[in-house]
Amino acid sequence: MKKMNTGDTIATANFSIDTAHSDISFSVRHLMITQIRGFFARFSGSMVSNAPDFSDARIQVDIEAASIQTNHPERDQHLRGEDFFSVELYPLIHFQSSTLIHVTASNYLLNGYLTLRGIREPIQLQARFHGKSVDQQGEVKYGFELNGQISRKDFGLFWDDLTSAGGIIVDDLIQLQMNIQLIRN
Repeated sequence: MKKMNTGDTIATANFSIDTAHSDISFSVRHLMITQIRGFFARFSGSMVSNAPDFSDARIQVDIEAASIQTNHPERDQHLRGEDFFSVELYPLIHFQSSTLIHVTASNYLLNGYLTLRGIREPIQLQARFHGKSVDQQGEVKYGFELNGQISRKDFGLFWDDLTSAGGIIVDDLIQLQMNIQLIRN
């Protein structure tokens, strides 16, 4: 494994997501001509690592499915309903890591399992470490950017409709984007 210069030695460090300075968002093609973007307003997560390059990190994230927002109230209500997230039955979207592979100086592959609507599937995210800093209150923060994609149909999100001309309304592939700031506890 390659060593990463984080500026300090980590001995069983615990981290939590600073939700005020992080975001979990997504985009999907609509009518196959534009990207519709959305985000989840409420989530929490943690990371535990003993290695200076985080290569042994154990990561978990919980997202409140009902907190989905796309800046369109009717669409958001549809997404919360039975056609999509079914938030009454499945209030949480859960991610649990399996491996974090250190690829180059600041780049990783994060493998894990995403549970959505009670369906657990493996996913892989590309992660980039942007460094560490100390905020105004003296808290040590670490920044990561993560990107990936999932097939919504793998998670039972089968709702589909066609335009009058026979075109697809919502693409199967969902692009995931996360900017995560971790607080060292």
